[in-house]
Amino acid sequence: MRLRLAPLVIFLGLLGLAPVVQATELITLTLGKAKVLRLDKPAAVIILAKPEIADVVLETKKFLFMIGRMAGETSLTILDSNSNEILVATLAVVPEDDRHISILRHCRAQGGGNCVPEETLACANGRCTIVETPGAATATTGGAGAAAPN
Repeated sequence: MRLRLAPLVIFLGLLGLAPVVQATELITLTLGKAKVLRLDKPAAVIILAKPEIADVVLETKKFLFMIGRMAGETSLTILDSNSNEILVATLAVVPEDDRHISILRHCRAQGGGNCVPEETLACANGRCTIVETPGAATATTGGAGAAAPN
């Protein structure tokens, strides 16, 4: 049975009737940072599946910039004036991590006071500052392990 299907699949592929899988480009954005994208052809339509993940602004027909708004993934499709696809991509918005460290603390379940179980800090030139992360609890000043403000 397997050998009989192989010639049929090859034949359908030659006729162009077999399904075509289009490769999707991956574009990585850093949360809160902008990235420029230059297009080969003029764009007419931009489709962004989850606009809360990123802002995509068409500055000119061949020049756009993107800003990561929230960590996550979404699809981006750019069409020309004839509805032909110029770009099909996955936008992945990730937090900055090159200079970041995470501090994990063991907090008591009840009465932990101002203990924050996880905190992210951005470090450069020997100094670290707390990074506000969307949806995370914010540290209060004082208490063991609290970071000093700049």
